[in-house]
Amino acid sequence: MAQLTSRMRMINAAEEIVAERGFSAMTMREVHARSGQSNKSAAQYHFGSREGIVAAVVEARMKPVNEARRQFLADNDIGHADIRTLVEAVIVPLAQVVLCRPRSTYARFLVQCMTEPTLVQTIYDHPEAASVREVMAKLVERSRLPKTIALQRVTNMTYLVAAALAQLEGDLPSPADLPELIADIVDSCVGLLDAPHTGRIPRPFSASPEE
Repeated sequence: MAQLTSRMRMINAAEEIVAERGFSAMTMREVHARSGQSNKSAAQYHFGSREGIVAAVVEARMKPVNEARRQFLADNDIGHADIRTLVEAVIVPLAQVVLCRPRSTYARFLVQCMTEPTLVQTIYDHPEAASVREVMAKLVERSRLPKTIALQRVTNMTYLVAAALAQLEGDLPSPADLPELIADIVDSCVGLLDAPHTGRIPRPFSASPEE
C-alpha cells in the first residue's frame, strides 16, 4: 500500500508540473521533490522515463473517464446516436472527472501535452483512450463533410474541449453553474462539426512567408 501511495504521489506531482510549466520543465528530480520522495531513483524504477510518467498520468485519469464513457455509450445506442449525443459522449465523462476531482490539473496537463506531437500520440494511442477513439471515428463517419475535413474538425474539437475544461478547472465555477457551462461547450463543438466547409481562404492570408 505504501508503494502504491508513493507511486500515486509521483503521478500527481508530474501532472501538476506539466500543467503549470509544460513537459520540458518536468524532470525526475522535480517529481521526486514535489512528491516528497526520498528515494532518488523511484521515478526511474516505477516509470522508466518522463514519457512513462506521462503514460502513467493518462492511465490514472483516463481509466474512470473511459469507464464512464462506456456506460454512457451503453445507455445511448451509439449505432444510432446523433452528432450531439456523440459529442456529449466525448465531453461529459471527461468533464465529470476533471471538474469533480479536488485540485485537478488534468485538463491543463492535456493542454500542455497537446503542444508536444509525440505526447499527443501517446495519449491518443493509450488503451484507456479506446472509447474516445471509437466516438471520434463515429463522428467522422456521421459527418456530411468530406472525410479529411471531418477528421480535422473532430481533431480540432478535442483541442477546444481540453482548452475549455482547462479554463474551468483553473477557475472552478460554482457547481450550480457547471451544467450550463458544459452544455455550452457541447453546443460549441456541435456547431464546429456542423458548420459547412466553404473552402474560402481568408484574405490577406498567404501560405508563403513574408520576405
